[in-house]
This record gives sequence, structure tokens and C-alpha cells, in this order.
Amino acid sequence: MQYLDATRSEHGKGYIRQVEVFGSRDGNSWQTHRRDGVIFDLDKSEKLKNDSISIPETTFLYLAIRITNGGKSPLKITVLRQFRQ
Repeated sequence: MQYLDATRSEHGKGYIRQVEVFGSRDGNSWQTHRRDGVIFDLDKSEKLKNDSISIPETTFLYLAIRITNGGKSPLKITVLRQFRQ
């Protein structure tokens, strides 16, 4: 299984965002690779956080993400890494 992990520059601000992942072999033509990802950071009575989404195994050379902000302030992503587990 492959994963994408996002690191944000600010902490402690609650959010829930939908994430789409796109793949490309040439960097020009993009295909939807995953459309139902969700990342969140909630601080209720206990801390709930998920900054990683799983993605199907792929041979795409390029990956891109789209985070839907839904009218809220954009997240400030400082690092996005891909890893396998």
C-alpha cells in the first residue's frame, strides 16, 4: 500500500478537508487516481488527527493533489511525501 503524508506549517487549528489525487506519466495529461481522500485535525475532548491518505499502487511518474477548502482558509502544506508500508 502507498500513502501520501502532508505536513502543515500551522498546528492546533481544526480542519476537515477532502483530497483528490491525480497521476500523470508525462506531467501534462492527468488522470484521477483517488477522489475520496480525507485529512483532518480535530481537537475536541481528545485529539483526532489524520494527515495521511492511502493511494492505490501506481506506475505514474507524477502525482498531484487537490485539497478542497470549502470556503475556508487554505491549509499551508510545507512537506508532502509518498511512502510505502
